[in-house]
Amino acid sequence: MSTMFAPLEAVMTPEMYARVGERFGIPGEMVQKGVNIALPLLTRGLSMAADTPEGQVKIAEAVQQADAGVLGNLTGFLGALSGGDAGTDVLTRLFGDESRVVVDGIKNATGYDITPIVGMVGPLILGFLNSTVQKEGMDTNALIKKLKTEARSVERRKGDEAALVNEVLGQVTSVREMKGRFSAQEWAQVRNGPMAATTLVIAASPSSAPKTAQEVAAALNSVRESVKDAAPTSLLAALYQTRVDDLTGEGITDALEAARQAAALVEKNVPEEARAYKELLINAAYAAAEAVKEGGFLGMGGKKVTAEEQAAIDALVAALGV
Repeated sequence: MSTMFAPLEAVMTPEMYARVGERFGIPGEMVQKGVNIALPLLTRGLSMAADTPEGQVKIAEAVQQADAGVLGNLTGFLGALSGGDAGTDVLTRLFGDESRVVVDGIKNATGYDITPIVGMVGPLILGFLNSTVQKEGMDTNALIKKLKTEARSVERRKGDEAALVNEVLGQVTSVREMKGRFSAQEWAQVRNGPMAATTLVIAASPSSAPKTAQEVAAALNSVRESVKDAAPTSLLAALYQTRVDDLTGEGITDALEAARQAAALVEKNVPEEARAYKELLINAAYAAAEAVKEGGFLGMGGKKVTAEEQAAIDALVAALGV
């Protein structure tokens, strides 16, 4: 696959693929295909991470801490494989929140999760790099230069695996460019838009603390449902597919204005996604309103959505221009 990692590839025999496949419960041929994707993916990922001085320092530290003798103790290494958790850690360190774009993109194209394979290949790459650094006496600059050269070579390769890696990393770049249109403060404001909509409804018809907690939980579940099938490169996926439990209504003094401003930021920076975002806010508001019955007596009667809650939702719809 590459000249730099030729010694690493040499140990990846059909027997090794079969052993790893037994450990992960997948065919050896699938492991081999996964490795053919993971090697260029992680090589390119390391190169991308090295685009910043901070990233270069982290790469140098990771290489220094890696096991330089891993290829000489491959039997022991394979016997200790943990798979998914290790792979998730590698992908998160390289791609951050966009690791989900990588995993989803590869899964959509191949039908399987690359994460366990990454958990195997990542330590092998780092261990090999540590060994190479020691043998050749490379400093951080030389290491980064070598990685960059290898990444350019990988990017030019032909074949289905190389094309898939190029496509997936192109999606990562697209998501990062989209997020870059917002300042950190604006991104946080947009992320918290659903809680502004929820706060508006809760304030319109105040409930007891347990009922308020139910309303918030319903709104968060609505957000999860809204993004469940969202494209990995969409704004909604970038905002909410990794987590929603950190969203909060604390500090929101004018909920209607906060929701309106959040939608306006989306309209300005990603206009093609504005309607989907506004609908997500409205769905969250409705979910909160419908979570518990208000009024009634001893659990009897009451309304799912009170007149006050409906008026708040109508005001939200008008403010968002939906």
